[in-house]
Amino acid sequence: MQLAPLALVLALLLPRAAMAQFAWDVMPPTVRGASLGGAVVFSGQAPSLSLANPAAAGWVSGADAGWRRTPGDGTYAWSSVEGGGAVLSLRHQSGPIVPTALALGLSTAKEIFSVDVGVSVSYVEQTTGSSPERSARLGVGVLRRLGPVDIGASVLGLSIPSDSGLPERATWRVNASTRSVEVGPLDLLFAGRLQGVDGELQGGSGFQIAYWPVVGRTFRVLVGHGHDPFTEEVAVSLGASVTLDALTLEWSALDSESAVLHSFGIRWR
Repeated sequence: MQLAPLALVLALLLPRAAMAQFAWDVMPPTVRGASLGGAVVFSGQAPSLSLANPAAAGWVSGADAGWRRTPGDGTYAWSSVEGGGAVLSLRHQSGPIVPTALALGLSTAKEIFSVDVGVSVSYVEQTTGSSPERSARLGVGVLRRLGPVDIGASVLGLSIPSDSGLPERATWRVNASTRSVEVGPLDLLFAGRLQGVDGELQGGSGFQIAYWPVVGRTFRVLVGHGHDPFTEEVAVSLGASVTLDALTLEWSALDSESAVLHSFGIRWR
């Protein structure tokens, strides 16, 4: 019965999410997610988790930012900050494969019958020719903690009716992640996701090994395996991060067909 609200919301939204999408809607929203085959860890508290599921806006704190290389020497950069139960985010992508685009978004969430329900609204400006196209996008999500596992479902990129020439570009995602499990001196966690992209089903999963010798110092190694969001081929991803009190530094690498794509991020709380 606890899964019923998640299943109901997802069933209502999935028929809307079947068309092409912005690159950032299929790319992991955090560097940690890029290391875990595209799956996110909801207990990670990074504000940019709300970019994968707006319901995560009620679970996050602080601020984070990141930069990622995309195929063809393109780039994708983002930054998010939490305040008052809402998350403000800024994203920018450019390169020869994806069009240049800028998005400013706001996400918020509320707990309803033990399920966190979130919504996000984004202003998107995309340059596809000599002049930019502008539109608004809507995202919705639900998130629930069931014992040691966090389960979420979301639909992103739904168009708000406007005169824009941009087509509707929506994608859906189901994501599950565990909380840390102590195994001797180490902490382990796992994450996995399924995602609908242009009518195709993509997936990925990964695990993290963490070691914290003293309070406030945590070192992590991450390994993932999942679909490359650009080539749709299965690829291996690696990552590492270190937390120094309130500051976390992150790195990941995706072994794409075109090149090894690196990501760098910073988070503070």
